[in-house]
Amino acid sequence: MNNVLLLIIVFVLCMILVFIFYYFLFRKKSKLGINPKRIICPNCKKPLPFVRVPKNMRQALWGGSTCPHCGTEVDKLGREIKKS
Repeated sequence: MNNVLLLIIVFVLCMILVFIFYYFLFRKKSKLGINPKRIICPNCKKPLPFVRVPKNMRQALWGGSTCPHCGTEVDKLGREIKKS
């Protein structure tokens, strides 16, 4: 009986951790998150290719791409990155 109770407690704690992980990494728009959706260029509205080739170190580390049609640089969530 004690083993079953312990197993239920461990399962509930794992589910809470999974929820926290999902909320902070997938739902929020942070550098650590993952974007499973297809990225659309904010300027020309064309979809970017699935296979991405990073053009700079920031894209290699944090994700993102450069639109092959208009040259706009976007982050992994599809937001345009302003050139400074």
